[in-house]
Amino acid sequence: MDASPVGQEARRLCAVTGGRGFMARHLVAALLRSGDWCVRITDLAPNVAMEPDEDDGLLGAALRDGRATYISVDVCQLE
Repeated sequence: MDASPVGQEARRLCAVTGGRGFMARHLVAALLRSGDWCVRITDLAPNVAMEPDEDDGLLGAALRDGRATYISVDVCQLE
């Protein structure tokens, strides 16, 4: 399965739960820096709230170009 946004080379897909927490933020950044991954960031917050340096940096760029997607979900309540 090709998880890449249209026009990009094949990348693997990774979902990071609790994606806005301290450890997960660093994992998301490492996955994006590798260039091998499309990242689905899941968290309870209804919207992704970024610090200014994140919005202007790697995470903001990845969210804009499709390498990262934010999904608000409670993984304990999946049915």
